[in-house]
Amino acid sequence: MALGCATLAIGLSLTLIGLVLMLGRIWDTISDPLIGAMSDRTQSRFGRRRPSGLIRVVPIGSTWIAHAHLISAGYLRADRSCAAADS
Repeated sequence: MALGCATLAIGLSLTLIGLVLMLGRIWDTISDPLIGAMSDRTQSRFGRRRPSGLIRVVPIGSTWIAHAHLISAGYLRADRSCAAADS
């Protein structure tokens, strides 16, 4: 039901949503070992993991802000249509 809810909220086809989810998994398969290797080789006074964690704050925060802007601008619906579709 979650994909059905996504089609209602975003207005995309199930095929396109499935493609986006698959591309995300492929990207993770490639990027996770690379990021892990970089993190293991990092030597700073803040530790091995903290610098990469601080760097991740910027894209995650900007994504949250962009999502809120898209909802307030009317590009995404934030109503209860998904709850109605689930029942």
